Amino acid sequence: MAKVYRPYVEKISQYYNSLFSRFLFILYECEVPLGYAINCMKCGRSRRFLYYCEDCYGTFCNKCLVTEKTDCTYCRHCAQFLGTANKCPICGSANYLTTAKRFVRKCPICASTRFKDLSTKIKGLPNEYNELINLLNQGVTILHKFALNYSEIVKQVKYLRQEQFGLYPNLENDLFRVEDHFYEITRRATELLEQTYSRIYNDARNLSLNRLNSLNRLPEIDRAFKMIKTHTNTFSNILKEFLKEPKGIIEEITQHLKELNDYLAIFNTYSHEFEPDIIELKIAAFLDVKVSFPGEFRKKGILFLTNKNLYFLPKRTFIFNFFGKVRSVPIKVFMDIKSKESTLFGAKLIIKLSENQNIRVKCSSKKVNYLLFLFKVLQNNNEGYVIKNPYLTEKLDNTLDFSTLQKRVERRIKDLKSLPFISKDSYSRWKKDSKRTIKSSQESAEAKQLRISLKAAKDTLRQLKNAFEDRCITPEIYFSRREKTLQRILVLEERLKEARV
Repeated sequence: MAKVYRPYVEKISQYYNSLFSRFLFILYECEVPLGYAINCMKCGRSRRFLYYCEDCYGTFCNKCLVTEKTDCTYCRHCAQFLGTANKCPICGSANYLTTAKRFVRKCPICASTRFKDLSTKIKGLPNEYNELINLLNQGVTILHKFALNYSEIVKQVKYLRQEQFGLYPNLENDLFRVEDHFYEITRRATELLEQTYSRIYNDARNLSLNRLNSLNRLPEIDRAFKMIKTHTNTFSNILKEFLKEPKGIIEEITQHLKELNDYLAIFNTYSHEFEPDIIELKIAAFLDVKVSFPGEFRKKGILFLTNKNLYFLPKRTFIFNFFGKVRSVPIKVFMDIKSKESTLFGAKLIIKLSENQNIRVKCSSKKVNYLLFLFKVLQNNNEGYVIKNPYLTEKLDNTLDFSTLQKRVERRIKDLKSLPFISKDSYSRWKKDSKRTIKSSQESAEAKQLRISLKAAKDTLRQLKNAFEDRCITPEIYFSRREKTLQRILVLEERLKEARV
């Protein structure tokens, strides 16, 4: 009897063993199950756990995943692990360092290393979409950084003018130019934002990330995401291009401010020994300058220059610093100024006071040339180089305002974030409202002006009616003005229709 049932017992045990092994395989394969089976594009088998390649949009199972030992690279700038790539996705640098071989997992279809498990990819689609839309804030961040830099420079310029520095009078005019450029850029950025919004809207309007019932649309969603990223990056890059000219002006101003701050540090360091008159404007100051006055030996010290006088403070160092008496010479008595340079004795500046009296200034060749330039400017009263009105900076704005653009960006981000998650019933109504918004944002300047005038005319008509009902005006005045206002409203409506066609 036992021999008769033995084959059946063996078959039943084999069946349960196969079920148990299948259960273990599912546990191994389904780390994060999808809830339904998908075919692997490499082996064609139905799997519950698959990977999704972000380059070729293919799906493949764990058994088909290719693992190779290959040379891996790291970015030299930010130390980002690049794998087999030759360009850093973080900083964009192509300067990489090849390290020892490592095991790298690749897609079996296109050999790409950019893949994710499918369930995580699907669950992360809403967050990925929101992150892409938030990239619109990059443009606002660029403007914010520029505005902060501008504010810091304005503070420095105002401080230097309060300290009676009269060099580089064009700083104020350049800052006024930067203001004009910035507000023109914010106006152009608003128009660019609306264009970017309409493009993103066209790419994202058919997405439904909260109703993903099939994987067939995943490649389409990925392509839409790439287009959205391109639009947001283009918006930021164009703003950077807009800011190139004002940034160049700011860099030039920064160089001048560095020079003026160096001069201010010298004036402040020796303020206990020397302070120019309150009516004088500080121009420059130079350390380690050797000066010889008529009938005196050459002395080493600090040379100060104002718009009226040349000052020299002798300085001698022996364990401690010893200062002599400050000498001053009015610039208006300078008869002639010339430079002399020789290989043996170096560069000199010779200032002629009279026929037999000269002041000799010895320092580096660079300082001699700059001093020669400054003296000639001061002699000629060059208003284009030395400021005459130190209070011009009071007209400068301390900050650059771009709050209108910032609020508009926030509103557009909020609209775009709700686009793939709206209900089916309200989708058509939302679509019409969005089209109307886009159309109104692209309205011409003439149509905007006509619309504003039409609104003002209608407000005037309403005020006339209220004044007549309150008995503030007579019936004759009311009817005459009412007739003229109605005619103006009709004309404006006709012109507005023509402008919108």
